[in-house]
Amino acid sequence: MGMVTGPFAASVILHVIALLEMALLVTASRAPQQRPLPISASVADDEPIEDLLDPLEIEVMEEPVVEHPVFDAVVDPGAIAIGDVAVAGDTVADMGDYGALDAVGKVGDLAGLDLGAGLGGKGDGMGTAAGVTFFGTKSQGNSVVFVVDNSLSMSGGRFETAISELLKAVGALGPKQRFYVIFYSDTAYGMFHPEPASGLMPATDENKDRLRGWLYTVERCLHTRGEEAFAKALELNPDLIYVLGDGAFTDKTAEILTAPHSRKTVMHSLGMKVDGRGEQELQAIATANGGTFREVDVDRDAVAAAKAAGIAIKNNRTRGPVWGLKLPAGK
Repeated sequence: MGMVTGPFAASVILHVIALLEMALLVTASRAPQQRPLPISASVADDEPIEDLLDPLEIEVMEEPVVEHPVFDAVVDPGAIAIGDVAVAGDTVADMGDYGALDAVGKVGDLAGLDLGAGLGGKGDGMGTAAGVTFFGTKSQGNSVVFVVDNSLSMSGGRFETAISELLKAVGALGPKQRFYVIFYSDTAYGMFHPEPASGLMPATDENKDRLRGWLYTVERCLHTRGEEAFAKALELNPDLIYVLGDGAFTDKTAEILTAPHSRKTVMHSLGMKVDGRGEQELQAIATANGGTFREVDVDRDAVAAAKAAGIAIKNNRTRGPVWGLKLPAGK
């Protein structure tokens, strides 16, 4: 076969070139087109990229100030004397005498406070317990029972002093407070015996006068048995119980009152010229019942006042129709 030359060769070359161009066009049409990234500003080759970035500015939103008038006016508690505290809307007299304060106004034994009564949990539901003072022992409570020794040993001015202090304590109570008095010797003698009141009495002027008229009719009796008296006192469920005695019990009173219990009633004890064993029992009773013990003495002024009034306390060694109910019968 001869070599192709001339016009024929030129035609073949042109056709090959045309076919290649068509192939390139088809390939380009099928390839995905890339969109150029939008550029908002041009960067010079010699300008650092950090110079184009502005520092990040953070706008700090200020919190609105909310005024709380109750909490904003906080008073330093250390600058307030206990006796200067006032209650809004009410005038409280002698506030400094309330609470567990000793004779010089310092904070005393906090165990002597009945917190349940102070929060309205007991008593008359007044919300805040009022003050009670007996023989200088101060406490708080809306209801109180005084359990007092009327045994034969309460002589030599002891009994006259006890009656005088009872009148002072009850006389200072407010009309919304309630009280009761129980004497113990051969048995328990409830307030207004021989027709005792059935329960706690409001401290009204009328009831205070009635108590004053009854107290000097009480007689001393043989023995120092307190079980029945304290059973009655606890049955009344008062906020406070004050016990006054001058010697040891002749029954199991101390053992019963110092046994483990869940009572909330606070007991304060007072020893009138008390002997060693009697003092130990009274101290133990107070400790076991969240109270305090105090030694007290005869008030000569009270004795003189009773004598001037012609008051003579009778003694009972045998059974009588009103007093000495559980003593042996006389001949």
